[in-house]
Amino acid sequence: MPNSQADVTAGAPNLAGYTDNQDGTVTDNVTGLMWQQAVPTTKYAWADAVAYCPTQTFAGHNDWRLPSRIQLASIVDAGQANPSINKTYFPSTPTDAFWSSTPVATASSWAWYVSFADGIAGNGEAANLDRVRCVRGGAAAPSAPPERYVTDDASGTVDDSKTKLTWKQTVPATKYAWADAKTFCAGLGTGWRLPTIKELQTLVDGSQFAPSIYQGAFLSAPGDNHWSSTPSVSAPSSAWAVDFGVGFAAYSDATSTYHVRCVH
Repeated sequence: MPNSQADVTAGAPNLAGYTDNQDGTVTDNVTGLMWQQAVPTTKYAWADAVAYCPTQTFAGHNDWRLPSRIQLASIVDAGQANPSINKTYFPSTPTDAFWSSTPVATASSWAWYVSFADGIAGNGEAANLDRVRCVRGGAAAPSAPPERYVTDDASGTVDDSKTKLTWKQTVPATKYAWADAKTFCAGLGTGWRLPTIKELQTLVDGSQFAPSIYQGAFLSAPGDNHWSSTPSVSAPSSAWAVDFGVGFAAYSDATSTYHVRCVH
């Protein structure tokens, strides 16, 4: 998962970087995904958005598709707002919601979107008209299957074979304000830290609900808000969190007390 400059400065890996292919496409140097640089002016209902991308023959490729929720979240730049994306490589990006290909597991007429006004990941009725940015490469619908995780009960950790991150298997019962959450993870030892907002979103399992995470690996999994290390540029004195009740990613006042799942 690529991270913003601010997150990397704070200790996260994988600085986001892009290559402009000079043909109307942009390649993400971390994920390897190729993105449509400009987006259509038309807005689409979700089913029409899903159908739109495979009809495109663009830059010599005809295998375009609508990105999954986590793929769309991967190009959010939480260090920017209006739009929350790298404006050099994705100029003129509308500050609107963009459809992902990921349906809401508990509501057949709803689907996930990412708002590039600020980076919030939420869901809405499939009849709503939202933006589309097509992608190619990678898995069409990456998810969180059991075989993705390797648990070590002795150390209380979970290795993610997709992201190469190591997570704490459980979360403490105590909830923390944002600054205290960062201090808690750093106190676990060298390399432990609070995850970035994009890293934390990789744990969301849209097929699960309350909590929306794979409980076979993460034994302690409150269906509630968990802090990330990423501050909000849209709201002073706020930071990003993921609600593992449903999987929302949004920012909250830093004095709020939320759960903590540390990463290495």
